[in-house]
Amino acid sequence: MQKKVERTVLEQTLFADGVQLAEEYMEEDHSTAQLVRAVAHLYKAFDSLNAAFLERTRKEGRPARCDRGCSWCCHQAVFAVSHEFLYLKTWMHHYLPPDRIRKVKERARTKHEITSRLTYDDQMIYRHPCPFLEDKVCSVYPARPMACRIYLSYDLESCITDYNKPGDPVRFPRLFDFPLRAGRMMNEGFTAAIRTYGYHFGESRLEEGIL
Repeated sequence: MQKKVERTVLEQTLFADGVQLAEEYMEEDHSTAQLVRAVAHLYKAFDSLNAAFLERTRKEGRPARCDRGCSWCCHQAVFAVSHEFLYLKTWMHHYLPPDRIRKVKERARTKHEITSRLTYDDQMIYRHPCPFLEDKVCSVYPARPMACRIYLSYDLESCITDYNKPGDPVRFPRLFDFPLRAGRMMNEGFTAAIRTYGYHFGESRLEEGIL
């Protein structure tokens, strides 16, 4: 019972952190340009928190197995909130040339034509490369959505198995729990806060949001 109470307090704290991160940037300036800066602030805060967590797990002998070029998880369904797509769009137009953006949209359209016909359950087990994946590397890594930032595994074999046998109720990716909870709650708090400034956002599959 005590464990459940502590977890609830932690989640409430992380949610409040997300609210505060949004308010620090949006309280006096409600523009979309300021919102983009606020999202960057949110990601930076989470990444710093996550880096400290991963350093601790490394010292404890259980390091993350997510390295550059490891893209087993980059074939599954990924959902992001509208403010994250706004940030992605801004980042892409600043850092990617038009021809690469066009190719991203082409890959997104190809995947969307398939996933849009699937039920939600089938989307969860369907495997197809992320539109941003190029030569097993994320082409928008600094701007990747929260869902990608929090997905951290300590067992590479479990990720490979999930790729080859998606939906297996017995074998599934072994992920660190803290980043999952921290990122989700911070993003939820952030989303709740920016709604108070007149923004109304929803959640979409990555390929759908790109289009």
